[in-house]
Amino acid sequence: MDGTLVNLNGLLIGNQVFDIPVYQRGYAWERKNLEDLWEDLYYLDPSKKHYFGTVLLKDSGKTASISLATLRRFDVIDGQQRLTTVLILLREIISQLKEVSGNELQKDVDDLERDYLKNGSHYKLNPLGDDGEFFHHVVIDGNDFLAGTTSTHSQRRLKEAKAYFRERLIGVKERRPMEYQEFLVQFKQKIDDLQLIQYQVKSDADAIRIFETVNDRGRPLSNLEKTKSFLMHTSYLGIEDDDAVAGRLKELNGHFSRIYRHFEDVSETKHMERLRMDENDVHRYHFINFISYGDESSRPTDSLKDLIREKLRENPEVCVQYALTYAKDLEKAFLAVKQITEAYKEDEKGGTLSKVFMLERMGNIFPLLIVSWLRFGDDGPRLEGILKLLETFIVRVYLVSRYRSDTGASTLNGIAHSVHRKSMDYESLIDKLKQTIRSYQNDEQFERSLSWGDFYERLGSKDIKYLLSEYEIRLRKKVDVPLTVATQEKILTSDYEVEHIWAQHPSQKLCAEEEFVHQENVHRIGNLTIASQSWNKSMGNKTFQEKKSRPGDAPSYSNSNLLVQKKLSDLPTWDVDAINNREADIVAFALQRWAV
Repeated sequence: MDGTLVNLNGLLIGNQVFDIPVYQRGYAWERKNLEDLWEDLYYLDPSKKHYFGTVLLKDSGKTASISLATLRRFDVIDGQQRLTTVLILLREIISQLKEVSGNELQKDVDDLERDYLKNGSHYKLNPLGDDGEFFHHVVIDGNDFLAGTTSTHSQRRLKEAKAYFRERLIGVKERRPMEYQEFLVQFKQKIDDLQLIQYQVKSDADAIRIFETVNDRGRPLSNLEKTKSFLMHTSYLGIEDDDAVAGRLKELNGHFSRIYRHFEDVSETKHMERLRMDENDVHRYHFINFISYGDESSRPTDSLKDLIREKLRENPEVCVQYALTYAKDLEKAFLAVKQITEAYKEDEKGGTLSKVFMLERMGNIFPLLIVSWLRFGDDGPRLEGILKLLETFIVRVYLVSRYRSDTGASTLNGIAHSVHRKSMDYESLIDKLKQTIRSYQNDEQFERSLSWGDFYERLGSKDIKYLLSEYEIRLRKKVDVPLTVATQEKILTSDYEVEHIWAQHPSQKLCAEEEFVHQENVHRIGNLTIASQSWNKSMGNKTFQEKKSRPGDAPSYSNSNLLVQKKLSDLPTWDVDAINNREADIVAFALQRWAV
């Protein structure tokens, strides 16, 4: 089916309205996309045309009536992001024209609203669900008082797009007030002249077939979107009956619609930010679990296509079922990521899941975390046992021993793959994790690593603070004063620092022998504690006796809120023996806390 080259106004103006199908994603354009569109149009020579990509429409067969006209309804299969954005921009241009145009032009401006935005009670573009209500009443109708609380990420983006274009237009008005009306008219003409290739199809099957061959200029397709498209295209090729094709495409669309919602629900929370993970990462983790943990997992979309094409050649019926099974399982993986993130968000007592998040080294363990959550999530003690070993792996191998970031990835992915295939039971999983940890860092090696003379210089500040904050929790258990998750997370920020009890740069003069002893012991773990940034700046170079206790409420170990500091005030002096004793206690704690 050939596409037709049309100008944007030729697409929009007339007796048609556009609906976003329920299976589509919400509005996804971010500021960078908005900036690109603005810059393209702002600097475009008015005598030239600008290509705006493709739009893929399906005549839904539905109509709407207004006055003596009948409006045809089209589903937007591809191009919804660009159409939505350009209508937001047109809304702001028309609003500005209303403000600056004289009475003689008001009818023309009203005609623009009717042609581009809303004809009677019928809106030109109709996004899905609550997003549609927001788009209509806040973005198009301009009821800003309704914009206070956005309930979805797509509503937030719609609101930000409206504010962005309004800000840019007002900026032009301030710079060129005498030419502003003319600018608005010319800018609107540039939008009218945007060129698109328009495809119209009669069925979802045809839509998916063509979607495979077009590229969304506005926002490149993610690997997940490419996978969705390919699975639907494969189903179209593998099923002969048109009704069966339509049913299967609807089913696949349903799975991916929920996948997008699951990820949207948590993707921009501070808890997800700790993961530094996007939807393509989850897609890859699932590929590891469902298909293979070998080299092909680095290119999951292409590898999946190769696999499915081979299945299609061998047996179309089996291939079509495999595509559906894959989509169902992929949805489970995304749901697990959502549930894992929400469980961390709701944890106020400092469970092991929160510890794993705080460590921020989850890339290698996440495939196993996902499959463990799905398989053992209803069994709290078993899931906790897996989480404890994953935390232990991170602490021993990455945090303390400073192995490379990809260490153990292949082994962990292999375990995850076996658990997903149910060829490894819980006991075997636990044994394999323990074996893997010991192979990289057994107790003797772990103890030696903790006892490095240059411990402070080997580890990052955040890693040391994590170890000492866990030691703080152990000290607090003896007095039944818990450390909240929020407080521990704050300790891991720049608000707190690693403090040398025997200062790195002592204020008192040292003789040669004392200098040697100082250099040998100052960076050992036994000489390290946690202090607030302000405390450390004011007290860092003072002697132990000066830090230990000071008159009144002056900062000191004796009045610290942290027991890793406060306990130091119980000691009469601070010397090498004190460092040895404290190091021995911390090492013994670590061997017990992260035991294998």
